Amino acid sequence: MTAPPPCAGGLPFIGVLPSIAKTPLATFSAVAETHGPLVALGRTFLPGKGIEMMHLANEPELAEFLLKTGRQHYDKSYVLLQKVLGNGLLTSEGEFWKRQRRLAQPAFRRKRVEGMFGLMRDEGDALLARWAARAPGERFDLAVDMTAVTLEIAVRTMFSTTLGEVAERVGHLLATALTEIDRRVWETITLPDWVPTRRNRDLRDAIAGLHALVEPIIAARRQDPGDHDDLLSMLMDAVDEETGESMSDAQLRDEVLTIFLAGHETTAATLTWAWWLLDTHPAALARLQAEVDAVLVGPPTLETVQQLPFTRAVVQESLRLYPPAWILARTAVEDHDLGGRRIHTDEVVFTLPYLLHRHPGWWDEPEAFRPERFLEAGVPRHPFAYIPFGGGPRVCIGSHMAMLEGTLLLAMMAREWAVHVDPAHEVVPMPTITMRPRDGMPVTLERRVRS
Repeated sequence: MTAPPPCAGGLPFIGVLPSIAKTPLATFSAVAETHGPLVALGRTFLPGKGIEMMHLANEPELAEFLLKTGRQHYDKSYVLLQKVLGNGLLTSEGEFWKRQRRLAQPAFRRKRVEGMFGLMRDEGDALLARWAARAPGERFDLAVDMTAVTLEIAVRTMFSTTLGEVAERVGHLLATALTEIDRRVWETITLPDWVPTRRNRDLRDAIAGLHALVEPIIAARRQDPGDHDDLLSMLMDAVDEETGESMSDAQLRDEVLTIFLAGHETTAATLTWAWWLLDTHPAALARLQAEVDAVLVGPPTLETVQQLPFTRAVVQESLRLYPPAWILARTAVEDHDLGGRRIHTDEVVFTLPYLLHRHPGWWDEPEAFRPERFLEAGVPRHPFAYIPFGGGPRVCIGSHMAMLEGTLLLAMMAREWAVHVDPAHEVVPMPTITMRPRDGMPVTLERRVRS
């Protein structure tokens, strides 16, 4: 009989899970370095499943099996996130997910995404206007500004209009709900939702608030569809060719919330990390500025942004070092072998893009910020050594939009401003549902004088 994966040690029964809850990145890194590509982390109680073992898989080949070639052995392990996002593309499973993917796919095709370019540029201009209105030397949190601009883009692409305070409220409620979900991920025992604790009440209130904001917008669009060229209309009008069915209002709500999260949180985090990395690597910043100055001689266009390979590489390298989707999880639906070790039904397997992107077997100077690595031709690299948008059939449907938006906004900011992170601030990654800097990113601006 195939042996189970080796154990990472730690406390009896629960293993290293308490350490992961306190210092996830350091603990995962130490476990991977000490115990090899596949290791058992410890046991936890999973709602509806009972007490199950958790594992870490830290080789591109194992990640490929988990997400692609052996995906039939697993379900997505996002039960907690499903409380917030419902059965959206990120959390749904099986035939239902396949149907939703077919319905949503046309809204994210390359030509459709590139048609949103003007909207993205307008929001970039609005951000620059807000920056120009700041007092010289004013200190502010870059993470907040990046969240605001990417959320506004997500709202406008979804509804073809700005929602003002409603958009801010959606962002606040999403952050509240996801913060509470994150606290539960590594808890050895989580109280059921019906127990009347303050945390359970806060989570229920945040989810109810999100539904109360989004559902009336969908209902109003049903009553008066109008002539809207936006994602909501495309999702409403989509009909599954195989079944003839369209999305219900509940399904639309779940997809709207999923797109809000995936469409703004990840890009905001990536741009925040990119500016910190550029500010601490002057040569890379100078090269990016030179490229932007040479190419963007007027208002950015789709064609000119596509002529910014180093700017795009900065976004890619930021995603490598600090991937917003830093951890992926799957739950076994049957007993099977993974990497020559036995995994049992209902056990959970994690793979971390954060670790895979720093794997010394696949990356030269894995800890170094070197955007030019993405411009080097012919460098052999396993396709699952770099998976900032996931991999396999469930790769992020909005990856092209995220890269276009990130490259455009970074170029527009870099053309006008240099962003300086407060040197007294300790920048520490905080891996929650996404990877963000703990305590934000306090910065000041310096207006650029271009030749």
